[in-house]
Amino acid sequence: MRNLGGKLAGSGAALVAVFAGANAFAQTPHNWTGFYVGMHGDYSWGNSHAEQAGKLKTHGAGAGLQAGYNWQLSSIVVGAEIDGTLSGQNSKADPFFDGKNATLKTRERWSGTARLKVGLPLGGVPVVDNMLLYGTGGVAYGHWKTVLQEIDFGGNAQQSDAQNHLGWVAGAGMEVPLGSGLSAKLEYLRIQYGKQKYDLTTDSGDRLGIDDDVNTVRLGVNLRF
Repeated sequence: MRNLGGKLAGSGAALVAVFAGANAFAQTPHNWTGFYVGMHGDYSWGNSHAEQAGKLKTHGAGAGLQAGYNWQLSSIVVGAEIDGTLSGQNSKADPFFDGKNATLKTRERWSGTARLKVGLPLGGVPVVDNMLLYGTGGVAYGHWKTVLQEIDFGGNAQQSDAQNHLGWVAGAGMEVPLGSGLSAKLEYLRIQYGKQKYDLTTDSGDRLGIDDDVNTVRLGVNLRF
């Protein structure tokens, strides 16, 4: 029993030494408080829902800038961020529209969000040490252009219009410090834009109503001050 007790005591001491050594090499806890600016690239996909024409699949890549501020309150991080993106998201469909063959195209020229963030810093956790996991939500806005080209017995009538859409955005992400004030983030955002009426007059005299839903995966880099 004395031998067993001695072995257990020795093993316990060894484990304490291992954890103490690991802790000595752990990163200094990162403080997320402060202003930051950065840039991002993204890929988006979703749907444009056009009255009388149905659902159009959208997709495309974009790039933009962001700025924000974080406050670290002990074990939680809260913040606010705004961003703007030049978007390449677009769609094209060939619906049977107003009794005619037609081509309908939508394209998002630019977009932006204004969001609040709430995060959990994972300081001291192996592998993901100092990673920030967060949820985010707020207001989204986007500028879309739509082109309707109707083809009827050899004729070719084309109309186009652009409108601003307002909606909501929600998502989640992760961010890790890289040193020298830099950090990298990976983010998923879900955006739902409200319906807008486009000045694309149909045979019935109604303007064409379109709303959009968007999924975005974003990779970015921030510089903190």
